[in-house]
Amino acid sequence: MKNFKKVIATLLAAVMMMAMSVTAFAAESTGGATIKINNAEEADVFYEQIIKADTTVKTGWSFVDPSYAKAFGNEDEQTIIEKLTKGDFDEYTRMGALENLPATNKATGTEFTVTEPGFYVVKLQTKAGAEELYSYNPMAYYVSLEDIANNAVLSDKTAKKEPAKVDKTIKTEDEYVEIGKDIEYTVKATVPYVPEGKQIAENGLRFAVHDSITGAEYKLTDGKFVVTATLAGDAITLKDGAVKLSDDKKSFTVDLSELVTATNSKANQVVELKYLATAKEIHVANKAYPEVNGHKYDDEKHIKTVDSYTVAIEIVKTGDKGAMLPDAEFVVVKHTGNKTEYALLDENKTLVGWTTDLDEAKNDANVLKTNEDGFAEAKGFDKDVVYTVLETKAPTGYQLLTSENKVTNTVQHTEGDKTSWAFQYNVADTTLSSLPFTGGMGTTLFTVLGVVLMVVAAALYFATKKKGSVN
Repeated sequence: MKNFKKVIATLLAAVMMMAMSVTAFAAESTGGATIKINNAEEADVFYEQIIKADTTVKTGWSFVDPSYAKAFGNEDEQTIIEKLTKGDFDEYTRMGALENLPATNKATGTEFTVTEPGFYVVKLQTKAGAEELYSYNPMAYYVSLEDIANNAVLSDKTAKKEPAKVDKTIKTEDEYVEIGKDIEYTVKATVPYVPEGKQIAENGLRFAVHDSITGAEYKLTDGKFVVTATLAGDAITLKDGAVKLSDDKKSFTVDLSELVTATNSKANQVVELKYLATAKEIHVANKAYPEVNGHKYDDEKHIKTVDSYTVAIEIVKTGDKGAMLPDAEFVVVKHTGNKTEYALLDENKTLVGWTTDLDEAKNDANVLKTNEDGFAEAKGFDKDVVYTVLETKAPTGYQLLTSENKVTNTVQHTEGDKTSWAFQYNVADTTLSSLPFTGGMGTTLFTVLGVVLMVVAAALYFATKKKGSVN
């Protein structure tokens, strides 16, 4: 559905231009315009009139149902119609509105006839029993009074389709995430149309979403996995037991069969699911796919995958003359408000948590110790967080740096088709300052001077004593 490129504004501009002529000649109209959908042989066609002629309002047009205006925002409907004719809505808003507007009238084939001028939304659903499940872009038609009077056939549009998938997204800031942080996932699926008499398959659900995850754990609230849902933008409550988390907590299924009714009142509406998962590894992969009429679309064409990654911290340790220094030790630091935290690492030097106790962080398990090439690395960090590194032990012969070191640069590593990011800290140490020489000639000289002074003192003493005896 994201490939929808027809602009509603163009259609409604034409609607606006014809408004006055529609109201003048509507009473004389006895014909009908036929809307024919191309490339829809595998689909059931549904339609709905959304905007109609109305001589009591300033634009000459109004929504058939005032609630339809809500699909475009919270402004009054005349303002919305004026904005539509001017093209003031962006494509994302227009597309979202079409997805959420109803289409409940089922055509007998790939065409249908209308007798009133206005604006029509057309949606398509894969026919029951079809081997392939497709998702179709919603379509929009403007039908003029002239089209109806001339029994026109409007067949200038071709249905756009692709293998059906659930649409799965995360927030932009969750593309790179620190281990231990929550990722919010959003899954969208379209409620299917089910022909009268069609029953739930013997070994499956009529309509469901399946989800699985690696590198993370679904977040539990009070011991329960929570999935929130909306239908066409309005919050709904899932029935008890609709969400089933697997025993290993690596996958879940949401049974949405309650949205499929005998009257198909919710058919073609978008249901949106939101939930949280906590990152546990350096790569998190989350997959989802739909199940319709008992068939699980778990093949490559239908599965939607969303990935999150962490970044690495790399330390390059050098001496005064650029020599690479081994055996320097560091801890990773993060400042959150007034709190200073130090990274806790596992045996693979991957982040597992944080502590405010520097002594705990300085034990062998958590420090990053540079190798013979003066290099050390830790993984599991967020690209959007500012970290520093603190030296806790300097190499032999070098002074300890007591201030925290900031990121020198952010580097990108490419291995095959895989790209990863790292914060790099280039840290240079200074050699120890020279101390006064305390051995060898220094000791001898002081000893000789001491003996000389003692001899002189003795000579003076005896000379003075002798002089006193003579007197």
